[in-house]
Amino acid sequence: MHIVLRMNYDRLLLIDAVVFFIYSIGTLIFARELLDLHGIQLDTSGVLMADIAAAAFFAFSVLNLKARKLSDVNALHAIMDANLIKHIISLIVFVSSFMSGGLDDIRTLSFVLLFFVFSVAYGFYYFSKEEYVSAD
Repeated sequence: MHIVLRMNYDRLLLIDAVVFFIYSIGTLIFARELLDLHGIQLDTSGVLMADIAAAAFFAFSVLNLKARKLSDVNALHAIMDANLIKHIISLIVFVSSFMSGGLDDIRTLSFVLLFFVFSVAYGFYYFSKEEYVSAD
């Protein structure tokens, strides 16, 4: 028996939006406390950079929520590609920092896992020969 797991792009965008909406709001309000749970210590400049990153993730969350029902295929391709790039760059940053000893706490691997899962999911759509399928 062959089982194929398939996630529609609008569900992927919704999951991405919810996860990073919660993360971005939490980081904007409690940057030091939230990132300390992951073994990341921040000074005043680090809090500013975390807030800037959280604002970008918040913007992506809003974009992903609005993009779920797009009828323009080219716009949807651009948004899916932007999400793939966002997650791959984030994954590279966290993996390289972890490997170099900058983030040597095992709790940091949760970020690596999160960005890896989303990179694989968006990569599936990027390399898939099929058109995007809506849940409708």
